[in-house]
Amino acid sequence: MARDVRNLLIQGNQKLSQAIFHWDLPAALTCPGSSELCREKCYALRRRYLFPQVQERLQYCYEVSKRKDFPTLMIEEIRRKGAAFVVRIHCAGDFFSPSYVRKWIEVVKGSPNTRFFGYSRSWRVQAIYPALCELAQQPNMRLFFSADSETGAPPELPENVRVAWMMVEEEEPIPEVDLIFRDFPLRKNSPSRIGLTLICPNEVGDHRSDEVNCGTCGFCWR
Repeated sequence: MARDVRNLLIQGNQKLSQAIFHWDLPAALTCPGSSELCREKCYALRRRYLFPQVQERLQYCYEVSKRKDFPTLMIEEIRRKGAAFVVRIHCAGDFFSPSYVRKWIEVVKGSPNTRFFGYSRSWRVQAIYPALCELAQQPNMRLFFSADSETGAPPELPENVRVAWMMVEEEEPIPEVDLIFRDFPLRKNSPSRIGLTLICPNEVGDHRSDEVNCGTCGFCWR
């Protein structure tokens, strides 16, 4: 196959920080483990993600992700960008098949100086679950299983996997998890924790600024 492809990684926005790059796919289409609630609240199914140029890029990335040489292409790009940086796998989209997860295992193994992190509801898909467990075992990968009130918490938690919870109601019961993301209406005047569980610092009250982002926080990728 031709190796002449566009840049695969995008530099982060205000929340993610420009120190972090991200890779994305079409939301819903690549989210086999998503819940109805997840799809209803998904930021990647609205606003700027609906712009034609964004939709076109996401579809392009999806097609590239199915190429056999995807791991080689991604590793080469990471090396061109200097290797020592952080990559978020999927601001939009998810791990849609076991073979796709294995491609990322190859990328992560082939980029030992880069930190990777991501969140996934594909733990709910039996065929994908074992590959996600293997991905999480890589020393430079930080993986969260995403959950909400419809999915419930994962019944089993593999080694090196943490849980991120999507909170959509002010009084909803939350199981023991590692991180909470609050739906937009709940973010005003958010506390920094609920019980002992950290709320994403970028979503806490007046701290939503350039001073608190994924790059400066590092909870999810360090």
